[in-house]
Amino acid sequence: MTSMHRGDMSLSSGAQHQRALKHAAQHVPASWLPGQGPTGPNLRWLLPLGPEATMAELRQSLAPALRAWAKRPKQATQMLTDLGKHELPEIALKVLRCMLHARLEINVFHCSAVMAACEKSGRWQLALSLLLQMPGLRVSPNEFSYNTAISACPWDLAMGLLSKMFDKHLRPDKVSYCAGIDTVRKGGQWQTALRILTKMHERDVIPNDFSYNAAITSCESGRQWQLALRLLSSMPEMRATPTVASYNAAMRACDKGGWWQYQGGQWQLALCIMCNMPQAKLMPNEISYTAAISACSSSRGQWLIALELLHTMRRSSEKASPNEERCYNAAISACEKSARWRFSLALLSMMLRNRITPTEVGYNSAMISCSRKALWPWTLILLKSMPGKFLAPNAVSYSAAAGACEKWACWQLAVGFLHAVEPSLGDDWETLAGLVSH
Repeated sequence: MTSMHRGDMSLSSGAQHQRALKHAAQHVPASWLPGQGPTGPNLRWLLPLGPEATMAELRQSLAPALRAWAKRPKQATQMLTDLGKHELPEIALKVLRCMLHARLEINVFHCSAVMAACEKSGRWQLALSLLLQMPGLRVSPNEFSYNTAISACPWDLAMGLLSKMFDKHLRPDKVSYCAGIDTVRKGGQWQTALRILTKMHERDVIPNDFSYNAAITSCESGRQWQLALRLLSSMPEMRATPTVASYNAAMRACDKGGWWQYQGGQWQLALCIMCNMPQAKLMPNEISYTAAISACSSSRGQWLIALELLHTMRRSSEKASPNEERCYNAAISACEKSARWRFSLALLSMMLRNRITPTEVGYNSAMISCSRKALWPWTLILLKSMPGKFLAPNAVSYSAAAGACEKWACWQLAVGFLHAVEPSLGDDWETLAGLVSH
């Protein structure tokens, strides 16, 4: 297996790393404490060592466990799984090497647990390397091993692994195909996602809601709203139950696919999709409302419906959600596009009162709304208040401020803002400079 050497680390960063790991070790669940769990004290001892631990340090810490694992290999699997939960694939790989050094028998569950640790931390190269080395360790990869590698790897390599399963006389199951669809979705390959879904039917593997949701989401990224709606409507007859995520993905696919921009707008379809959710015994969530509000924003002129949707969402939510700020951003954008600057500012103020952290998106929309009405004092106030909310003004922010100043011939202010941002904008400088040109 690939050897890993201790990397150079400054004393300050090393100390910080050790403190962080010791803090993590203090919060290990009680089931992992000495004498109370199958792994004994070993995980608690390993965490402070960190990924830079040497093989000698690990062998010393694992000495009692290695003897026990010879008779109880499941305990080793649990240890490797626990390291994966802490996203420490380097330590998991070194523990595997310690097991080999102690001449313990390595099985497919040990290797799969280490691969899962690599997948969770985004180390697909390590996961793929271990999969390829398993035969040399006299371990035959199984479906779970390949499924983990497929989830970890980029889409082109994942497709190769999916095909290779047949060469190894392994039958891809539902999890294999779901992992494949999700991987190609992340790679923006919607055509490949649909081909995998079709292949599932051909091989008598019944797709589930996860398969369809990933395929619908891939249509969203590919701006294929017609296919997304077709997939959503076909789920019941294919014995796949639509979920809230299914409806949300279809709504987003329509939004990104330009459906709402057709003449007259088709924001009604967004509401229709969301209204059909209770019939399927599903309740819309914040993501559903955000998609519907975004549709109203894109169609222009539907700002009142956007505000009503936001109000309905707030009434239906028992507590604040991390996704709630997206609903507000979409509503502010709807008001901005309908030239309702007062409502944009009111929504921004409402977010602060409700302790919902605003983002650059919301501030920029409100500033653009004020800029279009030449309300340069409000625009500058918003711009100046952004750092106090730990927000960094960007090109859009300064462009709105410069535009507001331009309309009132406040050239000195406009030029001042442009010069302040010039070093960080790069190529955008020429675009912003055009705002103050005669």
